[in-house]
Amino acid sequence: MWLYSLALLLELGAFVALRLREPHLARPWRVGGGRAGMWLTAALPAAVSLLAMATAGWLNTAVGVAAALTGPAAYAWWGRARRSPGRGRL
Repeated sequence: MWLYSLALLLELGAFVALRLREPHLARPWRVGGGRAGMWLTAALPAAVSLLAMATAGWLNTAVGVAAALTGPAAYAWWGRARRSPGRGRL
């Protein structure tokens, strides 16, 4: 649940950011209600995700945070492996 909630929060953040920065961009679907509709569309699922994360318990939280941190750690390791001399192109 933790990883899904983090991904959903990122997606909702991108939704709000794009709606605010590029309001006239062509989109395949519309959210009614103007800015209030946009905020409600993002805030309600974000609140439920945060509630699920907050009530997950310490063990689930620790495992979720550790799993989420494997992405940046793998990205850093992969970048370092690509820059090391003698490795050739990947």
